[in-house]
Amino acid sequence: MLKRLHILEGLLVAFLNIDEVIEIIRTEDEPKPALMSRFGISETQAEAILELKLRHLAKLEEMKIRGEQSELEKERDQLQAILASERKMNNPAEKRVAGRCRCLRPTTVARRFTSVKKRKR
Repeated sequence: MLKRLHILEGLLVAFLNIDEVIEIIRTEDEPKPALMSRFGISETQAEAILELKLRHLAKLEEMKIRGEQSELEKERDQLQAILASERKMNNPAEKRVAGRCRCLRPTTVARRFTSVKKRKR
């Protein structure tokens, strides 16, 4: 998920600077390092941009990229919140255990015995 989010951020940079990206791809012998230095993107992001067909960078593609990016960011934030909270981390486990261990007859707690009497035989 984080890798895909990282790539989407790079694609968004390419879309927002499409004319300059096209110019770099057309004129540079090595466009990948040129893209990386010009836009401050990673090698992975530059490779994703170079693999992308230009027709995919239409307005609808931007909307799709932004939508997927938003969903992944929400999921990332939820996972980070769960990892940051011990209570939230234990809660899913508690629900799974509670779901599996539903008893038809709940156990009642009785008074604690303090001594044991020996029986006569």
